[in-house]
Amino acid sequence: MSVSTEVIPNILIAEDDPEMCRLLVQLLNRSGMLAKSVSDGRSVATLLESGTFDMLLLDLMLPGMSGLEVLKLLRRNHNIPVIIISALSEGKDRIAGLELGSDDYITKPFYPKEVLLRIRNLLRNKPAQRIEKSTLIESGPLVLDTVKKKIYLDGNMQDASQLDFDVLMILVRNTGTVLSRKTIALEIYGSTLSASTRRIDMKINHLRKILGVHSAMIRTVWGVGYEFIPTGKVMKFVSLKLVLGFFMFRYITRIIAVHYYPMPLIAVFTYPYPYLAGIYAFILTYVILVNPMKKIERAMRQFKSGQFDVRIHIKSKDELGTIAGVFNELADRIEIMIHSERRLRANIGHEIKTPLARVMLHLTNVADHVDVENSLKMIEQEVLEIAAISEKLLKLAQIERGEFQPDFEAVCLNDIIRHAILKMKVVCERQQCVILFEPFREVTISSERGLLETTLMNILDNAVRYSVPNSIILVKLEIQSSDKTVAIRVIDQGKGVAEADIERIFLPFERTDQSRARHSGGTGLGLAICNSIIENLGGQISAHNLNPGFEVCISLPARAN
Repeated sequence: MSVSTEVIPNILIAEDDPEMCRLLVQLLNRSGMLAKSVSDGRSVATLLESGTFDMLLLDLMLPGMSGLEVLKLLRRNHNIPVIIISALSEGKDRIAGLELGSDDYITKPFYPKEVLLRIRNLLRNKPAQRIEKSTLIESGPLVLDTVKKKIYLDGNMQDASQLDFDVLMILVRNTGTVLSRKTIALEIYGSTLSASTRRIDMKINHLRKILGVHSAMIRTVWGVGYEFIPTGKVMKFVSLKLVLGFFMFRYITRIIAVHYYPMPLIAVFTYPYPYLAGIYAFILTYVILVNPMKKIERAMRQFKSGQFDVRIHIKSKDELGTIAGVFNELADRIEIMIHSERRLRANIGHEIKTPLARVMLHLTNVADHVDVENSLKMIEQEVLEIAAISEKLLKLAQIERGEFQPDFEAVCLNDIIRHAILKMKVVCERQQCVILFEPFREVTISSERGLLETTLMNILDNAVRYSVPNSIILVKLEIQSSDKTVAIRVIDQGKGVAEADIERIFLPFERTDQSRARHSGGTGLGLAICNSIIENLGGQISAHNLNPGFEVCISLPARAN
């Protein structure tokens, strides 16, 4: 008599949203699978070492270690199927995930039954070993076999380790780009510690020995990193033209001199001074002109190709140094703008798609008659959250486009502050906080009442949300700079914000918690709207830590009506 035992799949879920984790675990359990969830990237590698999981569902936006970093480390030791489930839906995000070894990519929101089908298909078709298409990468005399991890030079296979191959492959794939030691170390070891970067230096030296006469292909850029150059050429046409021109001029003058002075013609070509002058002219031209121009050209080409972190390292104070400085300043501004735009798109996708994914999972519960009452209540909350995000995004867009023009009138700041504090009474009781107002005196300025009250409500709400229980939030009204500026200070007793994150808290959807934890509420738009409103009113908003506590300061012009 034979007994057949069914293997129950065990799925690991890496997702930063607790409600999403709960719903996915619930869905998989109802479908006859075991499931366990973790909320940060570092826990994934630890759990996978146990070897008891058959598949990983991986979110890309994890705290501690991103999903892509987790996947990169995972593929070195494990071959279990991985499905990425993320709100990031751009082509580059999909490509990055699939290139690093994910087996599937699902964007939020998704159909729960589709997720189940994809999981079952992958488990059913799980191969014992990945089959990769043979690919050869050629660069001059160098050939890399990406399947066998072999290095060929002038047709001969070199004695190199897999780590040698990996480092050289990173350099070859970024031909013409200067890669820092930290960038290479992060790709190879998943770490940027000094020990890892020192190992990279040793590995580069070993690679140069392997390349032999072609070692010039790997160029050291002092203070920056390493660059792969296919040809290893160092001479430029500009210097050659200048040197040849100098030689021609010098020899022509000597030939003319022969007609006036008795001197054998052969002596013209053995005359040493033109040679010395030519060598000097070559070195001088290369150092002063050609090398800086080469750096500028390379940086511009890299920047054009989308490498917005490239900078020109020229220390001279001449015209070329000035051009390099202007380029670096422009590149800094463009990089900040591009990264802010990309981060905004990614954050909008995360904030909108994640609630939609939770709605889909709750609807599945309703259809399966599981926890129907609670699921319907949660669906209502998710819809209200999405509506709030949409309304605030619309308001922010209107302000930034100049469609929300302020209607200036004489307003009493003391009245606005008291009214805002009164509206926050219920929220304060829930959070066990008290708001105290310390007025300087009655202050009246020319501004818009509605916009100011909206701003103050957002700042107070943020202060209450992040304050510790049984604490006091202080609101101060002051006049500064010889009665030219009015300052409203909101001081809480919370844990504050990391110094590196203070400048980012006024950007849309930016939160200091990398996991975008929802336990504190909010959409990440409040302070961004405050910043736009205050700028529209001719003022500015700032924030800083108090140790303990955190302060947000609104500065407005104290203009009369």
